[in-house]
Amino acid sequence: MAPGLSAAPPVVLLLLSLLGLAVAGKLLVVPVDGSHWLSMRELLDMLQQKGHEVVVVAPEVSLHIKPSKTFVMKMYPVSFTQDELDTVFKGSVMDLFKEGPFLQRVIRQYQQAKKTSALFLATCSNLIHNKELIRYLEESKFDAVLTDPILPCGAILAEYLSLPSVYFLQQIPCGLEYQATQCPNPPSYVPRVFTDLTDHMTFLQRVKNMLYDLPNFFLCNVVFQPYAELASEFLKREVTVPDLLRQASIWLMKLDFVLHFPKPLMPNMVLISGVNCAYKQLNQVGHALFSLAGFRNLWELIPAGMAPGLRAAPPVVLLLLSLLGLAAAGKLLVVPVDGSHWLSMREVVDSLRQKGHDVVVVAPEVALHIKPSKNFVMKMYPVPYKQEDLDNAFKAFFHIAFAEGSFLERYFKVFEAMKRLADLGVSSCEYLLQNKELIRYLEESKFNALFTDPVAPCGVILAEHLSLPSVYFLRGIPCGLDFEATQCPNPPSYVPRSFSQLTDQMTFFQRVKNLLFDTQNLFLCDFAYDPFSKLASEFLQREVTVQDLLRNGSVWLLRMEFVLDYPRPLMPNIIPIGGVHCAHKGLPQVGHTVFNWCSDGLLCSGAFNLVLRMGIEFPQCVVG
Repeated sequence: MAPGLSAAPPVVLLLLSLLGLAVAGKLLVVPVDGSHWLSMRELLDMLQQKGHEVVVVAPEVSLHIKPSKTFVMKMYPVSFTQDELDTVFKGSVMDLFKEGPFLQRVIRQYQQAKKTSALFLATCSNLIHNKELIRYLEESKFDAVLTDPILPCGAILAEYLSLPSVYFLQQIPCGLEYQATQCPNPPSYVPRVFTDLTDHMTFLQRVKNMLYDLPNFFLCNVVFQPYAELASEFLKREVTVPDLLRQASIWLMKLDFVLHFPKPLMPNMVLISGVNCAYKQLNQVGHALFSLAGFRNLWELIPAGMAPGLRAAPPVVLLLLSLLGLAAAGKLLVVPVDGSHWLSMREVVDSLRQKGHDVVVVAPEVALHIKPSKNFVMKMYPVPYKQEDLDNAFKAFFHIAFAEGSFLERYFKVFEAMKRLADLGVSSCEYLLQNKELIRYLEESKFNALFTDPVAPCGVILAEHLSLPSVYFLRGIPCGLDFEATQCPNPPSYVPRSFSQLTDQMTFFQRVKNLLFDTQNLFLCDFAYDPFSKLASEFLQREVTVQDLLRNGSVWLLRMEFVLDYPRPLMPNIIPIGGVHCAHKGLPQVGHTVFNWCSDGLLCSGAFNLVLRMGIEFPQCVVG
């Protein structure tokens, strides 16, 4: 497996382990036959090795789903033979690779989908009408359901048994994963199946891309309407397949933004590509890189001061940063932003140094919290303001930020306070870029990557000048520049704007109000970032804007948590790492068991809502 992707199976294992109780949990698996099962089976083997009890429900007639010593198999009779199943599957595979005009291919796929759907529908009907098996499932007290929602029989069972569900999938016909999660699916840059288009389209190509959605009206009716009728009959109430799919806790997507075109994701959609890759023995470099992520002894690497459910995040940040370096240790340039921004970044920097990385922090001589440390080399430069000037500007800003008053009154006060802070930030950046001795040192140091908070884009300018890959560590950027730079959808229909005091559930007039709140960005961007654009253009000796520079970010580490923040779309290289500001408390025994296999702590925070169901006590978080 590729080194950058081989973390996927342990990550999935963690997400599934979170659904269990005490030392081990009980998982119900409702698989889909064919290649869907082959990648899922490996995860079940690993879950069983960690002490979990896995029960797989499958038909007696199948292609690949066979009994195994690693899980309990509960089989039920179906109304078709093995020959009938083999014939339909072979026909589907052959048709998939046949060439031909678009309409011919759609009609052919429609006919094959109808045949395949009839077999799977019969399988699902035989399962839910098997009273003895359903009684066994009711009495078994499972902790969660793992299923592939391309066929919603597992979703129906999860709803009936009132269990949290984890979906394991590549995609669903008709784009139902978008509809169920309210995830944007813009035809402007998300190419549709059969179009042979990329994510960069002309106007006419976008029109063509949009027209290719028309077959979904027929496919959805053929494939999923029978399941809706079956579910309504079984659950004894009117439901649709999208209604069932909306109940999912986590979507494990077998997608990779290196191999697939970019598309928006919702926060509970987790990329786990690479699960189908062949394993290869890691070389020495690979072992060094993955040791940083805490594969062997993660618990001892987690720094103090982290929330128990989220404190695995720093080792993952280590991995992301380490992947940009070479051999066992790399050389990292850090350009921080003062204040609370630095307090959370410092913990990551300390951890990197402990793992043998050479970390150099560039900071002004006058600062609130950025001080020398034995964990990194500090390169300081003079600035034209005094400590007293900086302290007064920050105190005034915080006093105004928490003051009461009308929206306009608060807005103008915050505007003035931010302008004073922005002026200090621009001055600091200007003195850094004009410090020829320090710039020469940075050019000669041959760093592997740059780590910065882009809310003040001085580090972004340096990354461009030094031609370094950059990792951004942020809460958000004024004017919504993070959305613009990543081409991430930011719909005012359910992403509330700052100061609006709205939620993600809005009436029509609230959405209009939310849209109007974007007008402030015209002023904010002008005074906050135009000076940096001019500074960058002068320093780089070419015309650039802050947006141009931000687009070069390799990874965006976003300090937001979808349990505490309202839902919003994310692009694949935007990774939520919420919880880094939470105070630490000791974990009970269940917590140690749950997080013992966390090779990707970012996904620990992504599964926070599932952990809450386990009754683990979490500390209060300090928002920063």
